[in-house]
Amino acid sequence: MPIGKIEQFDLASKKWSAYVRRVEQYMALNQIKSEHEVATLVVLVGEATYDLMCDLCAPDNPETKTFKDLVKIVGDHLEPKRSEIAERHVFRQRRQNIGENLSEYLQVLKHLASTCEFKTSLEENLRDQFVSGLASEEMRSRLFAEPKLTYKKAIELALALEAADRHAQASSSGYARDKTANAAVAAPTGGARAEPVHRVAAAQPVVAARLCHGLAGVGAPGEGSRPERPYFDDVSPRNVSAVVGQSAILRCRAKHIGNRTVSWMRKRDLHILTSHIFTYTGDARFSVLHPEPSDDWDLKVDYVQPRDAGVYECQINTEPKINMAVVLNVEDESLPATSAPPRSSAAAASIWGSQDVYVKKGSTISLTCSVNVHSSPPSSASVLWYHGNAVVDFDSPRGGISLETEKTEGGTTSKLLVTKAALTDSGNYTCVPNNAHPASVSVHVLNGEHPAAMQTSNRASSYLTSQLSCALVTYLLSSAVCR
Repeated sequence: MPIGKIEQFDLASKKWSAYVRRVEQYMALNQIKSEHEVATLVVLVGEATYDLMCDLCAPDNPETKTFKDLVKIVGDHLEPKRSEIAERHVFRQRRQNIGENLSEYLQVLKHLASTCEFKTSLEENLRDQFVSGLASEEMRSRLFAEPKLTYKKAIELALALEAADRHAQASSSGYARDKTANAAVAAPTGGARAEPVHRVAAAQPVVAARLCHGLAGVGAPGEGSRPERPYFDDVSPRNVSAVVGQSAILRCRAKHIGNRTVSWMRKRDLHILTSHIFTYTGDARFSVLHPEPSDDWDLKVDYVQPRDAGVYECQINTEPKINMAVVLNVEDESLPATSAPPRSSAAAASIWGSQDVYVKKGSTISLTCSVNVHSSPPSSASVLWYHGNAVVDFDSPRGGISLETEKTEGGTTSKLLVTKAALTDSGNYTCVPNNAHPASVSVHVLNGEHPAAMQTSNRASSYLTSQLSCALVTYLLSSAVCR
């Protein structure tokens, strides 16, 4: 009894190569011997395809051919070799369609690429076309700003951004439904005549403001039910100044956003910092402040550094997109010591392992800092890492730097990872908690040589050997003189 079943080949489909692969799997599964492969193929393809085989093999019969030759004869007829340039042209023209999710878009690109003969450069070409053809300009700009973007990383990051956007829209839709329902409950019912708004405003301004806010989502009388377009309530300063080491808050009030998403982008490198309430940067100093159910989407930057100065954009993903720029100015001044958080003499950080860390060039630097107290108030940026005198920059063009901070029962644990260590990554690394004494280690990135400690030991051994040799020569000379 044969295992599995294969239908007759459909000549209209012209997908001969795919059908042959299925036949080969069927023969392997049923352990069909090589001398029976042609007979098996002839039986499976059906009458119409067999007639085509006879015409193509004439004056010979198909049964006189080998399996490989017979497959090629039919393949050359049904799937003639297409122009590589033309196939690549079709591939380059493909863009993500409106409403098409990323998985569907990527599947189509892979199918088109299968006839382009990209060979070893397949992933590179897929990456380039996938990114350049994205329907979302915001997502494309985010991927353009990513250093050393690989095919795998581009897909993972794009899918993560797509999932976050869906989640944000779902959350916004839920909030909009609740807001509309509350407005409907608050609206007058039955045949009662609604009191003119100007009279209510004159008598009770606070109630009138709330009533107008509730009716904004469902349309004012005589204006239909069309919702208002989103806009920025431009009441906050466009220039913000902050002192190094302190926090800065960039204000953004977005009105009537409905199911749209508010994002913050750093202008100098087009890096998307936040989208909705989610943070999309490895730098834990950045977060978004959005107290429900307000219209505020403020960007908070903890422990401001000089490199943070520049233009930041608050964006709403309308079509076309609207944005509001805020300039952050950083003043390199020290605040009075009284403003620093109190530190207990027993509160201290410690870095696991030796005070001198040796790693080979190209490997990963892993430093774990343990703080024996909790931050107060708790903060994702309660522990900072310094390389020399500068705060470790997680968004630098170098890339490959990440931080994992975990709250434990005994305090806080912060793990710094620096992948593909280079000689420039050598130096002093300091773990600086916001409410405890810091701790430091020295990192030595070695270019194939032995650690300094081992070198010191070898030098000491050589020195001791030379001293013993000198002593022995002196003793022999003394003995010779005495004789």
